[in-house]
Amino acid sequence: MMKKTMRLNPYPEDWYQAFLGLAYIFTERHEEAFTPLKKCSDRIPDYIFCHVHLIFAYMEAGREAEARAEAKEVLRINPNFSSDSWVLAYKDPAVRKRMVSHLQKAGLP
Repeated sequence: MMKKTMRLNPYPEDWYQAFLGLAYIFTERHEEAFTPLKKCSDRIPDYIFCHVHLIFAYMEAGREAEARAEAKEVLRINPNFSSDSWVLAYKDPAVRKRMVSHLQKAGLP
């Protein structure tokens, strides 16, 4: 659906890339999530959403070094970031638990 939205909009917003990446994450296509999430973080460097979800995708793919680099960006954007607060938007407790675990393992509080 996001690809279609981007195709139909002659001037898609940069944040569309973030939600395309998120769609890949939630369909467990983590490797495919890197490109749109990276594009989003390059175009909107202070949009924390892209960095947090890149961490999750990197950790799911076993790429901890890249996840740690993104964690530094998250803390640059928001030094008071809290993994527990971030995941409140997700309804599935299993997803919340996995997300917090990945974020903390990458170096976030």
